[in-house]
Parts: sequence; structure tokens; C-alpha cells
Amino acid sequence: MYNTIGNIHPASKVIQVMQRACQCKGIMIISVFSEKSIQERVDFYQKIGFRIKRVSEKSILTDKGVESSHYSRAKIASLIPGAEVLPCSEFGWVAIKSA
Repeated sequence: MYNTIGNIHPASKVIQVMQRACQCKGIMIISVFSEKSIQERVDFYQKIGFRIKRVSEKSILTDKGVESSHYSRAKIASLIPGAEVLPCSEFGWVAIKSA
């Protein structure tokens, strides 16, 4: 999943379904935005006409109801135990887990 988990709440439910689907020699690859991506995402949302209602240590919330989460390395690792978590550009993380 490419930066989708951050828009799904709770992300843990989707990850559980993915883990069940990948049980037989599958590989999960999930990318998420890091805390370093906040300003870039705020700028993007404003560019497409969304107003920012709130920016917190967990997420950005827009006036259209879009909530986009950002993750620390530890947070994504805790959601996907056993995954290798690597930097993905300067604005994200990628978690890779083999079944």
C-alpha cells in the first residue's frame, strides 16, 4: 500500500486483513508519511483547495473531513510487528514484512 494507511482509521484493521491475505509466502509492503512530511502535505492540501482545520502530532485534518496520519518509525513498527522499517525518501517510511 502506498501512503494509503494514513487515511484509513483505524489502520490496524487494514493491516490485520493484509496479514491474513499474505500468510502463504506473501510480502507486505506499506509506505507511510513520516512526521517530516507535515508541511509538504499541508501545502498540497491548500493547493487543491482544502483548508486545514488541525495539525497535531498524529495527523492533519482538513475542512473536507480528510484526516491524514503521519508515523514515527516506532509507531509503524508497532503496527506491523516483525516488519523491517526503512526510510522512504525524506518524508516517509516503508515497512516490509514477509509471511
